[in-house]
Amino acid sequence: MWRGEAGVYIQTQYFSFAIGTIVAPMLMKPFLLEESKTENTTHGVSFPDSISTAILSSNNTEESQFYIPFSIGGSIIVLGASLILFLFFFDKYVPPSQDPSEENQVNEDYYTSPEDDTGSMAKLLKKIRNLDWDKITLITLSAFVLGFYQGMELCTFQFLPTFTHYTDLRLSEPDGAAVLSGLTGAYTAGRLAGILISYKKVSPALILVFNLIFATMGNVILLIFANSNLTLLWVGAVLLGLGYSTVFACVYDHIEKHLQVTNLIGALLLIVGGLVPVVYPLIVGDSVERKPLVLMYVIFFSLSMCTVIFSGIYYLTVIRKRVSIPQEGF
Repeated sequence: MWRGEAGVYIQTQYFSFAIGTIVAPMLMKPFLLEESKTENTTHGVSFPDSISTAILSSNNTEESQFYIPFSIGGSIIVLGASLILFLFFFDKYVPPSQDPSEENQVNEDYYTSPEDDTGSMAKLLKKIRNLDWDKITLITLSAFVLGFYQGMELCTFQFLPTFTHYTDLRLSEPDGAAVLSGLTGAYTAGRLAGILISYKKVSPALILVFNLIFATMGNVILLIFANSNLTLLWVGAVLLGLGYSTVFACVYDHIEKHLQVTNLIGALLLIVGGLVPVVYPLIVGDSVERKPLVLMYVIFFSLSMCTVIFSGIYYLTVIRKRVSIPQEGF
């Protein structure tokens, strides 16, 4: 859509998503506080059966108040979907036709001079075959790096409050939600910074390197100090948020500079990349309460895989200089 200049637009899109991640815990926290207060008032006190029944009924009423933040979130989603439908029907996007200069540039690699007719068809077929394998490899690597990242991110957002509750620090549910808000706050700030940095034409690969460094630092800090130091637990969570912030957008931005992401390629990235995160809750959800550090081990594994796979993407697209121009999609 943006002809190799997608960085700022992608960063802006995911910044909007990040705003939602910081607002959601803030909406939930007051209702978690109410539930916590109700539990504290009944803890360790014996009541007659009739009073206990009334208190239980009151507790159920308090818990039912969770429909309020979820209704707010659902209303925002419906509003956004309505705006998209409005644009689809009344101001539909029409892809621009390809610039002839771009088409000529794409075809330069396949130009054979008249003086070199011998075996020219075989050479052309060989180049096409090699280019196709490069594209397939690039799409596959991109799908897996996005898959490992999405699994790591969603798993962190889902299980971090539980993780903080079952470490030796035993944070309450509201305090766990506050730590998640700290992470998502850094996550949002990082995506805002990503917009400004991308506007300055900084390489997405360079931004991604710093993302992985911050995320790894946060992961290591949480592995070592999550059970013993509340301040460092917060520091680790904030560093994780900064590290996660622009990974998704930077991967897409880098790919888009070297490959024309058509509808089919985008769908493949979405589907294949979405299959990897399915495994994460099966691993973490069954263990995080008994061994909370399993979450950090899974994050460390995911960061390692993202680093290795993106190194392969960088080698394929930059070092080898084999897929340096957006090509016609499948």
